[in-house]
Amino acid sequence: MTGVNSNLATAVRTAAVLVFAWGVVIATGQAAGRGSLSRRTWLYLVLPGLATGLSWLCYFRALQLGEASKVAPIGKLSVVFVRPSPPCSWASPSP
Repeated sequence: MTGVNSNLATAVRTAAVLVFAWGVVIATGQAAGRGSLSRRTWLYLVLPGLATGLSWLCYFRALQLGEASKVAPIGKLSVVFVRPSPPCSWASPSP
């Protein structure tokens, strides 16, 4: 894409993800569970979300300024620096 502001593109992309994610939560009847999240859980969810947003802004800006063939490998390298999350499970909670 040329001529599209990277911040605007990131905002549109984020809005699409937000609508989709909440659609899934509502469609599966899990929206009421948000009140049961502890402050610590909110912190562990919000901080990485902010880091992801900042990462997207930097990535799209770098793509605007440089060649994609040089920027993309650096973006993929970030996977190496990801620290594992605290112990958690993607499985359904135990009864």
